[in-house]
Amino acid sequence: MTIPEIQQFLDSKPGYKKWGVERLAEYLGVSEAKVAEAKGTAKANKDNYDSYDTKENHGNEHSNRPNTGDTFTAAQDQTLEEYCESIGIDPDKVDRYNDVKYWTDAPGRRRYSIVPKNFEEANIAESVLDAIKDAIIPVKASPITKTAARGENAGLLNPYDAHIDKLSEVGEGFTMKDNIELMISMVRAVLSNMMPFGIKHLYIPIGNDMFNTNSSDSVTKAGTPQELSVHWKRSFQAGIEAVGCMVASGLEVTETVELVPVEGNHDEDKVFYLNEVVKALYGKNDRVITHNESKPLFHSKFGLNLISFGHGKHEKKGIRYLPLRVAEEEPELWGATKFREMFLGDVHHKEEHRFLRKQDLRGYTVNFLRDISFNHSTWDRNNGYHLGLKSLEGHVFSPTKGMFANFRETF
Repeated sequence: MTIPEIQQFLDSKPGYKKWGVERLAEYLGVSEAKVAEAKGTAKANKDNYDSYDTKENHGNEHSNRPNTGDTFTAAQDQTLEEYCESIGIDPDKVDRYNDVKYWTDAPGRRRYSIVPKNFEEANIAESVLDAIKDAIIPVKASPITKTAARGENAGLLNPYDAHIDKLSEVGEGFTMKDNIELMISMVRAVLSNMMPFGIKHLYIPIGNDMFNTNSSDSVTKAGTPQELSVHWKRSFQAGIEAVGCMVASGLEVTETVELVPVEGNHDEDKVFYLNEVVKALYGKNDRVITHNESKPLFHSKFGLNLISFGHGKHEKKGIRYLPLRVAEEEPELWGATKFREMFLGDVHHKEEHRFLRKQDLRGYTVNFLRDISFNHSTWDRNNGYHLGLKSLEGHVFSPTKGMFANFRETF
């Protein structure tokens, strides 16, 4: 990283100017001398070539060292150590026999190509996390005023099918900010009602068509065109804000929050990216549990409860086979549990399906939940969903007696 590049970095992110030279140098992976010069706290010593940064301005193809003729000597060649420093690599961490290719350019100067294999990589996660924090302004919400009761129960929030960036084509239109504020207000209302029941662990599914499109092309995963109210980059940032606010609210009422990334049919790829961001944001938070990957179907055991999450796009086509599918996918969880519930969305209205393997044996319940998408598209109108209620539900599970409470905030 050259001095001009460091200066450009500091100009684009003024907050880093407050960092000390040593800390900033370690973060950027460059020498303290370069940072000091870039910040204007030290000037380069032009009489001492080895400490002066202009050597970075010649790359593998050119050199700005003074030469008296066309014949180059070993003394005029750039050393491997100098080249490593010029591209921001610690020469002590480069294997000169396995990582370096040596060659000579047309004028006869020694040059190097480095394909590092063994030296320690920069802390990419920290860099990504800092970039995320610079880009995101967290949603602020007033604290929940009720006092949380101690208990051993689990809670579940279901912010399904939010479609926060969908453009309204029918009826009153809500901005993306309106959609998020309504969703967060419903989350906090449900959490407030759940608090007296002693929630020790809270599940929050994330994804599930939180976004209306899958990519920058404004289409779903299947390629169906969609209209957006804002640019997709801004909606992705807003989705991270919304998740952060739900986590903060959840931590007010429970000991641990588990974020379950469930892929929707509109935003499958974005859910993967969202989960990667969530892992970076909460990787060091002992009270927030994240998962390595997003899935179309997710299963969790809480006491004698088997709690499953899916979006519903595929599951709705074979509802009667779901108990068998879950039993085959998770035989150990199935055998160790008594109460089994699956929560799905996608259909944008509420349904409940109950299965009995035999009349006197344990059952299995599949719940289709209403969407909380406040904007209505032509598709919503054609299917009559623009007339339905919007609701966000919360459920409470006893570790030994199954689900015993259900709260619904309706709009």
